Amino acid sequence: MSSIREIREFTGLSHKQLADWLGVSKSLVWYAETGGRNLPAAARLKLNALVLLLQGLKAGSTTPVAPGQRLVSNPALLAERHRQKEAFHRRSAAALQRQLSKLQTKRPQLNTRLALFEALRKEAPHWYRVTDADTTWMELTGWFTRDRLPLSGPEQQELLQDKIDTHLASAELHRQRKEKYEGVEGVLGNR
Repeated sequence: MSSIREIREFTGLSHKQLADWLGVSKSLVWYAETGGRNLPAAARLKLNALVLLLQGLKAGSTTPVAPGQRLVSNPALLAERHRQKEAFHRRSAAALQRQLSKLQTKRPQLNTRLALFEALRKEAPHWYRVTDADTTWMELTGWFTRDRLPLSGPEQQELLQDKIDTHLASAELHRQRKEKYEGVEGVLGNR
């Protein structure tokens, strides 16, 4: 493997970024990487210094993360973030549950209101006379009630329940992650 490719792979530098640092053109770095051209002496010195430093880093303190491992620099901070996310999802689920409870209560109330107005129009008690003002009020209230009825229907209730379930699942995931990071003391932990 060419030293240029090795440096670029391990550092993530682009041809342009490496060329800027070496003081040469991007195309010259590309040609040098593919073996088509040689770099000037000053650029080769910089490149050799990088190669030596890279080899030292590989052999020294930085150990690669094994499969199934995850680098954790501050487990307490991660645990706190997951605690906050868990709390957010639990609060959101509780707020949605209150909304769902209102809808479940509201739907029968709206249906009863419409049935009552219909009965009052058709079968008012003999001692009660429905006035024009009563009729207008019942028509307006009935119109608003019918307009709100679909917003409290089963479909809306199912959507809210789905959102609640999603928030509770997310909260559980964050609870598990929080507990995992609370138990991590070193720099590496299992994923």
